[in-house]
Amino acid sequence: MRENWVIKEAEKIDSKKNIVILENPELRDYLDRLLLEKFWPVILSCLKETGYNYFPKPEIESELSYDLERSLFFMLLDGERTFFRGKLRLSVEGWMFESDFFLSLPKDTDTQVIFQILENSRFRGFPPTLTIDKEKENDF
Repeated sequence: MRENWVIKEAEKIDSKKNIVILENPELRDYLDRLLLEKFWPVILSCLKETGYNYFPKPEIESELSYDLERSLFFMLLDGERTFFRGKLRLSVEGWMFESDFFLSLPKDTDTQVIFQILENSRFRGFPPTLTIDKEKENDF
């Protein structure tokens, strides 16, 4: 009789933690192989064609959901700053591509320019969010 993967994975649990998440290791490995061998080469070739620096090492993480989902993250950089972050989520049911774009502005940018961006009618239904990151002295 084949050993139940749940029991095998449960034996690895750190009982000091307050939460336990069990993943079928065979399914996780299958999804990771799909992400790395089927999807990543296509994504990488597209990243290279942009001419921008990109975050070259794919990072795979699990998503909290009712089904096992694995996510592959990648980024485009303009010099030091990330301006695009992509995420491909994959499960046995299907896949979903998510993207975020970032616009870094100098600290002394006229607030009217920011308001024009935020109120642009092309964003209707899916407006951008404004985040202020004060880590860089001259940029937000």
